Amino acid sequence: MPSRSFSCPAELAGLYRQARTLPGADFAAAAFAWLSSRLPFDAGTLVTSFVDRPAYVDAHFQGIADPAATLESWSRVQHLDSLSPLLLANPLRAQRQDIDDPRIAGERHAPLREHLARFRFIYSICIAVPVDDGRGMTVLILVRDENGSRFAADELQLLEQLAPHLAEASAINRGMALLRSPQLGIDQIPLALADASGAMVQTTSAFVRLFWNGQAPQTTQLDAECLDAIRRGGRWPLPDGIHVLRAEREAAGWLLRVQPGSRLDCLSARERAIAGLFADGASHKQIAQQLRLAPATVRNHLQKIYAKLGVKHRVELIAAIAAGMPASG
Repeated sequence: MPSRSFSCPAELAGLYRQARTLPGADFAAAAFAWLSSRLPFDAGTLVTSFVDRPAYVDAHFQGIADPAATLESWSRVQHLDSLSPLLLANPLRAQRQDIDDPRIAGERHAPLREHLARFRFIYSICIAVPVDDGRGMTVLILVRDENGSRFAADELQLLEQLAPHLAEASAINRGMALLRSPQLGIDQIPLALADASGAMVQTTSAFVRLFWNGQAPQTTQLDAECLDAIRRGGRWPLPDGIHVLRAEREAAGWLLRVQPGSRLDCLSARERAIAGLFADGASHKQIAQQLRLAPATVRNHLQKIYAKLGVKHRVELIAAIAAGMPASG
């Protein structure tokens, strides 16, 4: 059984050396191996998050067979999440959440418990560590499945000792990646900041190239239709038929990202939620209850979803969602 205390400078030196020399995915694998030698677990997630709200800015996974399916499932129950705000509000404090935790008991949290059971996330401990001078958080989640045991109190204490080193090493690794590959510097990342009116405050060269399809912009103002779409949580397909504009709230405006699109990007946020629930087997009535809509409203949304995606029944809808379907030109 690994020791429940930690004081090994040689191990830390090795961890930081790997942070400086290994590519991101290789370092994440090495970091999880280092951690599991001290604190056994079946699956783990290492996520860079915003300080004030949960977000998967940069994530690595260990022991999770299908991270995309896990995140997609999580997106449907994250409104029931009370743990992430607790982690972000109490940095450097390890928290436990088990599938039978009283905080997620009851009918309201049943979808969250079903998500945990589906991916065998039975016993969990989590911690958030401030990084980048407090501008971000590294969130570490460790999981044991039904064959394991609950994490003990001394294991929470051990995680509080280990996590700051792992978080700082991860931050160093991200910085070194940019130094080793200057062509991947910030100007080559398609990001922009816009104010609440949709006027561009700051852009990168990559954003300008993709958003305006290589043409010199005639205006730096988002048009009304595009702005309306992102305000409603939608996504805006770009003229090249390949990329899509996605927006996140940032202070009084928007953080805009240009990313590869999919056929599903034609759906609004509400339509994506309904499509996902219906594809998972929920009935009109169940969807209406969960989203607090009238059943007739759900049916109307589904008719629009079918028309937008060009599908005729639930089986085709499931296939469309599973495939992600890159947008055609």
